[in-house]
Amino acid sequence: MSRRALETLRELGARAVWLSGSGPTVMALCDAADADSLCDRATASLDELEGRVTMMTIDGAGVAASEYDKSPIPRV
Repeated sequence: MSRRALETLRELGARAVWLSGSGPTVMALCDAADADSLCDRATASLDELEGRVTMMTIDGAGVAASEYDKSPIPRV
């Protein structure tokens, strides 16, 4: 099923597709302007497969620390 999803997403115009390491999650990358259309077409094309299509955005800021603990790291 994952192979079919990967192939379908590429055929629908995704810039990149990959299988996530967290279970059978398939990810696709596309231009923001194409995201709504890709999600709609993927949902219709992959209707018989179990799962769902979810749109997410990329966090350009990354990880930010709010505090810094200067205590030494204990040796084990």
